Amino acid sequence: MLHIVASLEDSALRDEMCKPHSGIEDAGAFRREQHSVELKQHLSTAALVAGTALGAVTIAVAVLPNGAQIRVRRAGAEVRFSW
Repeated sequence: MLHIVASLEDSALRDEMCKPHSGIEDAGAFRREQHSVELKQHLSTAALVAGTALGAVTIAVAVLPNGAQIRVRRAGAEVRFSW
């Protein structure tokens, strides 16, 4: 949801920039508004990544048996089961 809001605000800001007589004459106000939109975009991306990671860990814990070990390597991940 935050990503959609940031995208809509970014589009509105770009539309305002393209107008011949922009309502934003103050460059400082424009930069603050642009920074606010970029911050929302970064936060929404971070939230999406964190949610995806949490979902993957939840599925891994639910599916793998109790004795499973997961080791992260450079080439990928190694899962070792002990029965």
